[in-house]
Amino acid sequence: MKPFIAYIIICIIAITILVRCLPRGTKKRKRFEIFAEIGIGLFFYVIVIGLTNFNNFMLKGAGIVYLQYISIIFFIAGIFLVVSSFISLKRIGRPTSGLENTTIMIHRGIFKILRHPLYLGLSLSTIGFLFAYQAVALVIIGVVAVIMFYIASRVEDSYNVKKFGSEYIEYMKKVPMWNFFLGIFRSKKMRH
Repeated sequence: MKPFIAYIIICIIAITILVRCLPRGTKKRKRFEIFAEIGIGLFFYVIVIGLTNFNNFMLKGAGIVYLQYISIIFFIAGIFLVVSSFISLKRIGRPTSGLENTTIMIHRGIFKILRHPLYLGLSLSTIGFLFAYQAVALVIIGVVAVIMFYIASRVEDSYNVKKFGSEYIEYMKKVPMWNFFLGIFRSKKMRH
């Protein structure tokens, strides 16, 4: 991809994020959505900048081959979590609009193991790209994206406590936010 095209794509992403997060738009938007959108925008920055093959110090890849292989594991895990989140939100959550605005609390499917599988999936995919590209500037942007997804998860927990009350508080005690292995252990323990 030519650097000029990459700059245009990056500008379009930046303008879209700014327009959606302007004060006028934030009144209708939930706070966690703003953090999530910034994280998603940074995630796309990582992809676009990584595909441009710039050759300067900050974007020169380290070329560590085994990290590139490890990146495939992160991609697959991230894609699995994102897809299974969308499926559960659509089928079980009975959303009124979009996917996030569910009318009932979901404790089945992937949400039986993780409270925020979508944000974890996006984070794992971001980390996968970082391992694939291995560039200093992209690592900085990627770390900020993962932090935004983490903050979105925490803020969404507060929102869901207000929306679903004590039912969500009990859910938080049983289901971890991002710890997949603890979630599997707890879900198997609850079956027995």
